[in-house]
Amino acid sequence: MKVLSVLGSPRKNGYTSAILESYVSGLKENNDGLKLKDIYLEEMTIKGCKGCNACQHKKVDFCISEDDMIGIYKDILDSDIIILASPVYFFHITAQMKTMVDRLYSIARQLKGKKLVFLSTFGAEHVEQSGVKNAVNMFEKTASLTGLELVQQLHISTAGEKGQKFSNESALKEAYELAKTLS
Repeated sequence: MKVLSVLGSPRKNGYTSAILESYVSGLKENNDGLKLKDIYLEEMTIKGCKGCNACQHKKVDFCISEDDMIGIYKDILDSDIIILASPVYFFHITAQMKTMVDRLYSIARQLKGKKLVFLSTFGAEHVEQSGVKNAVNMFEKTASLTGLELVQQLHISTAGEKGQKFSNESALKEAYELAKTLS
């Protein structure tokens, strides 16, 4: 099984990263032959979609913008499972993650049958206050359009967290245990 893990948080070692790490640990436990590739979007240069449709008219292999997204396209197409992890800022996924998701338009027809996992953290006390539903709606519509299969999602409140290290052990365990159920 080939897995691509994409961290959309601007904080490499923040709360979302902790949830993602725990999830990936659980995934590794039940999958001996797992091949994992990690991507940290904050360290990449990804331009916004220009809406030129060159990708749809096969004028280019992937996209007219030659940036780090070209490598991500290859990683996505080579993966069976794509894990997207993002905090929810101002009622949606981060700008880094949204820019990458917008650029999936180029390979939309090639995503069918791939599994998608969406993990998020949010600062509100309750998910209903957070804007997570906006992100979930986007991923559900994206999956419907492309044939991706949204197989798992987990949304964790970080309200009350203080400091650099994520201290919610039950949330970390929940992420770990959820991953163990993915086949």
